[in-house]
Amino acid sequence: EEVRRLGGDYSDCTQDGSEIGVQNLYRSDYTQQACVRSCFQFTMVSRCGCAYYFYPLPPGAEYCNYNKHTAWGHCYYRLSKEFSEDVLNCFKTCRKPCQ
Repeated sequence: EEVRRLGGDYSDCTQDGSEIGVQNLYRSDYTQQACVRSCFQFTMVSRCGCAYYFYPLPPGAEYCNYNKHTAWGHCYYRLSKEFSEDVLNCFKTCRKPCQ
């Protein structure tokens, strides 16, 4: 069964994520999960200087490794805590799709 959210005055859902402001790093249509993970990855690159290897690589970024980014593990765990508490606002920013 397919879910269709009403949008407009009834919901803050998004049709395709184009107005969200988070580039989708996945080769797929918009999903809330892809948006949340993309949001985390862009923040990781911005704050830690490298990308987490379980998520797609943003343009111009490189994956973290201890030879080049010695403190990336500490940065990742701090960021992960902020992510789970929605300090990064990824869950607030990434709305559910309307369908």
